[in-house]
Amino acid sequence: MQTALSAYLAKGESLLMLNPGGEKLPDDLGEVGAIFIDREGTGLSLHDAQSAVQDARNRTLAAIIRTDGLAVDEITACAKLGPDGLVLPQIVKVEELAQAIDVLRSYGLCVIAQIETVEAVDALSDLMHIEGVDAFLIGPNDLSEAMGFPGQPDHVSVRASVEAVAATLASAGRVYGLPTTSDAARRYWKGKGAQLHYLPIKAFLEMDKTACQQR
Repeated sequence: MQTALSAYLAKGESLLMLNPGGEKLPDDLGEVGAIFIDREGTGLSLHDAQSAVQDARNRTLAAIIRTDGLAVDEITACAKLGPDGLVLPQIVKVEELAQAIDVLRSYGLCVIAQIETVEAVDALSDLMHIEGVDAFLIGPNDLSEAMGFPGQPDHVSVRASVEAVAATLASAGRVYGLPTTSDAARRYWKGKGAQLHYLPIKAFLEMDKTACQQR
């Protein structure tokens, strides 16, 4: 059964996802449509993730949890918190994603597969055809490290890989997105068909400050 979030994305709508990173959210979130609740390597507890899901509900925003890996216990625990969607990170093998999808079928969630390893880039054509994946999130930062250019998401080789993945997903009509930490970046990637836009709170506050100064 198609979830409300997956149906929304299937219509071609864009979604701006804000990662608070443990910071207090401002009252005015502007165009933000979802809270990105990040458990991957952050130490965020399930209890705090549950509170963040409820906060998103109170703000009438979607709640999206990035799991801390692909272990069955982890993705099941996150699914039981009742988010609108889950982001599945660090995919290496096609079988890993297929297994996660099987576990999640009964929860009715929007499933977002993260493309941030060299193996996932190489297996993209197979990953795209796994039934039950609603969208893809490209991770330039982790991909840069995996490609041997740590901390250089704008390195020419990393950028070329990101552009190639985006073009493949767009040409296949698949919903996808990536971090867009400026208005210019968001416009650029929207022009290339990106619908999911990921933003850490620091970048959001900087953009908001710039907008206020220009008024």
